[in-house]
Amino acid sequence: MQWLRQIPISTILALMCVGLASIIVGIFAAETYGASAGEIFEGLGCVIGSAIGAAAAIGAVYFTLDGQRGEESQKVNSSLKVEIMTFTKQVAGALELCIQVHNGLRSIPTVDASYIVSRLPNPTVFPAVADRISLLHNPETAIEFYARIEEAKGIAKSIQTAFALTSTGAEKSLARIQRNDVLPLADCLITTLQLAHHAIQNADRLTHRRSSQRDGQLSTQVTVRTLKYIEEVLESAQNVFPEALSFKESA
Repeated sequence: MQWLRQIPISTILALMCVGLASIIVGIFAAETYGASAGEIFEGLGCVIGSAIGAAAAIGAVYFTLDGQRGEESQKVNSSLKVEIMTFTKQVAGALELCIQVHNGLRSIPTVDASYIVSRLPNPTVFPAVADRISLLHNPETAIEFYARIEEAKGIAKSIQTAFALTSTGAEKSLARIQRNDVLPLADCLITTLQLAHHAIQNADRLTHRRSSQRDGQLSTQVTVRTLKYIEEVLESAQNVFPEALSFKESA
């Protein structure tokens, strides 16, 4: 009965109208061919009774499936929200390393560029719910968030690999990541945090609609702190990387 989810309410109403029109035509035809009033009303009662029973059955199944879909959506939404909020701390930590390198407060060997993103974890919830990602209000935001994390890992790896291919043994041991080297990586991490902010906000709206009051208040407190933390990190990053494309595109 999963196919009922795909039927719009407008289509169901249209089918009911067609059924009503068929009843009217049937009455007219019966009168035309000389059926008695009793026969007409008897037949009409059977048709109406059957129609009401069928409509009630369809409605019950439809709303049951709709409720199940809402519960499933809530589960996927809540699980991804928790994982994204958890990943936010690691993304912000990597961005903080970029800021420190840019400001000369941290020295990282170029051959160890991947260290900057070494604490970015691999997702576990996202692969598990990938087949149900369409249940989210805005699935594209969550998908791009995880894609940007992988992109950040790739950028750090490319910095490290490119230097290794063009440098001698002595240079490899002495060279340090320069200020300009971290800009592409920082830009990617900034975008990742911006996406996290949007994803958490979208998820929180659905959570408020379906959670209990107590759970909703607790979720709100955690969400508010996380969103504020992201905003503070982004503000700090904008002061250091005002030329980052991610800030220009979001302006």
